[in-house]
Amino acid sequence: MPEEVELSSGIYYAPVHLPLKIQHLTSQNVLWHRHKDFYELVIVCGGSARHVNQERSETIHAGHVFLMPERSAHRYLDQKNFRYYNVIFHPSLLKTEIPGVHLETLPGYHTLFDFQSTGENRCSRMLTVDEVVLAKLVPMLSELRSEIRNRRPGWQEGAYFLFMQIMVFLLRNGSPAESAAFRDVFPIGHAIRLMEQDCAQDFTIRKLAEASGTSPSCFRHNFTRITGLPPRAYLLALRIRRAILLLNGSETIGEVAVRSGFPDSNYFSRIVRDRLGLSPREIRRKYSTGELSPDALLDRLKPSVSGDLRIGARERKTKHVRSVRAFRGGKKLGA
Repeated sequence: MPEEVELSSGIYYAPVHLPLKIQHLTSQNVLWHRHKDFYELVIVCGGSARHVNQERSETIHAGHVFLMPERSAHRYLDQKNFRYYNVIFHPSLLKTEIPGVHLETLPGYHTLFDFQSTGENRCSRMLTVDEVVLAKLVPMLSELRSEIRNRRPGWQEGAYFLFMQIMVFLLRNGSPAESAAFRDVFPIGHAIRLMEQDCAQDFTIRKLAEASGTSPSCFRHNFTRITGLPPRAYLLALRIRRAILLLNGSETIGEVAVRSGFPDSNYFSRIVRDRLGLSPREIRRKYSTGELSPDALLDRLKPSVSGDLRIGARERKTKHVRSVRAFRGGKKLGA
């Protein structure tokens, strides 16, 4: 075993407090470390890394969830924009004496709690959640983190019930990594990340399907099932979101349009007015006077808990036929 650091629960929570801590971490130099007396639940939100112990090495990415028990050792290598939550807790938190309440009855329980290997190499199998479940899970983790950090009256009770809610949600909605459902989801996640990285790029259904390793028809069906929107509508929402932010800068309206993926500034203005009720010039003027903020406009485009992005019903109807033709012909999604 390479040189390792032994981590004790005392660095995360005091003996008199609820034995629970949550961290939101990004790519960093993680040494070999061993958990002396606590469990670590890892929920990967973005990027990728190689998870390593003395017996196994596997690539993990967004949607992967696994559990490291006490006295286990591991580390991460080859991190690429790796973002994850660590939920650190004492296993006693899982033992409730309430009649009829048993985590063991939930579908994902044995994937997480029937540990593989022995000694320092113990680790759960990989549980996976899809994009929609992950989008619901992250706000719950953030709320738990705030509860523990702010320590308002009743914080320990609030944090405990949030923790149990997260565990139930995970065990109810997760699937083993080898399941067919998971194989369908994360090719779509790859396409979503491509669009989010540069929404101004000229995307077509064919290009995104090729990047995801699926056929165009299968890609379109799975994308809509998972996100609640067709690819074109999803991309359009991303472009409007970028425009909302860029309009708060010094670039001209035409420059904002191009950088947001709208080569035609007149079409850009029509779409913005249709979605937001204001023209780009009106938005910029209200920004400058303090009547409006980018955050207020972004709220209109936020994903709902189902993963849907709000889009105007009128625009959906008028663009539907053209969208279908564009998809089939391999035209740009933003056209």
